[in-house]
Amino acid sequence: MLETVERFTPYVEALYGRRMRIGIGIHTGEVVVGAASQQRVTAIGDAVNVASRIEAATKSTGANLLISAATEREARAQVQVQRRFRVALAGKRGEYDLYEVAAPHDERVVLKKFDNQIR
Repeated sequence: MLETVERFTPYVEALYGRRMRIGIGIHTGEVVVGAASQQRVTAIGDAVNVASRIEAATKSTGANLLISAATEREARAQVQVQRRFRVALAGKRGEYDLYEVAAPHDERVVLKKFDNQIR
């Protein structure tokens, strides 16, 4: 996703004079997944809320991709982290350790591992 945004950014800059930026937040935890309608599947639970708060933290940290400590533990062998942030998340008590992902060691391995875990 980040690579696609980087490739698309020059076109956005040429048209609108502004850089396009996205922030991604990932958390690992249990969720309930169900069909809200025939065209829409949704996930609910605290893990979804925490992931949303982590995504919001990309603005204050300046990171493009942040993962929680729980996700870092699960994906440690597959990703390289470059910075750790200690952040208070809106609506949550205490501070959370968040990690900026520098790059996956091999993106195909990461995607395959997580795809196998959700089946």
